[in-house]
This record gives sequence, structure tokens and C-alpha cells, in this order.
Amino acid sequence: FGMLYLAVGIWNGERLLPEGWVNFTSTPTVTSKGWYGAQFWLGPKERPPQEDPNRVKRCDDIFPSRKNPDRSWLHRAFPEGAFAASGFEEQQVIIFPKANSVVVRLGQTKEVVVNNRFFWNKTDFYSKVLNSLL
Repeated sequence: FGMLYLAVGIWNGERLLPEGWVNFTSTPTVTSKGWYGAQFWLGPKERPPQEDPNRVKRCDDIFPSRKNPDRSWLHRAFPEGAFAASGFEEQQVIIFPKANSVVVRLGQTKEVVVNNRFFWNKTDFYSKVLNSLL
């Protein structure tokens, strides 16, 4: 499905997703603090979305787990415009339109640090892979 999103919803010349859907999914939702679109985690955008502070507080009160999510790695690892579907055990489908590329990761490896050494550092991995495509 990453290739379908890269092609903005067109497959073999036929539109499978509604026009504008891919842009909608890769645009930050109002209450996501710039991290999330419609089912996709987002890399940095040129301008963060303007949020209604009252709405943000109401959402934080309803969903306490979203108050301080550590999603900063996304903006450190993803170049501008990249967005990703994230699944169980760190599975990722990253769509990177600027490089006309899709990166898929199927592994179960989680970040592990032993003696201050990363054995799997997702920020470093994604940053190097995605930036090498430019």
C-alpha cells in the first residue's frame, strides 16, 4: 500500500483512493501536536499546525497517554514530507514523496541499549536510509 500512497491513490492508471485522500492522511490533525495525520505518523512540516489550546487540553484530558508521547524521533529521523504507517513490533511503511520512494521495515528488533551502545537505533537508521535517497 506504500506504493499506492506514493502514487497519490492511482494504481495502473486507475484512481483507487479518493482525490485528496493522501494529502489528508499526511496532514497533521488539529489535536495531534503535529505528529499524526489520518492513520499516519508524520515527519516535519514547514509550519506546525495552529491548535486551539482548549481543544488540545480537552483531548489530553480524555486521552492522557497523548500528553507527553515521545515522538520526537520522527522529526529527527524523517526528512520533511515523509510519513509512515507504524505497526506491531516496529513494522514501518514510510512514504517519502520527495525521493519518490517507499521504505518498508518488517523486523521485530526494538531499540536496545547495552553499555551505552545502541544495537538498534531507529532514529539513526531511518535518518541514514531516508536521507540517502535524496
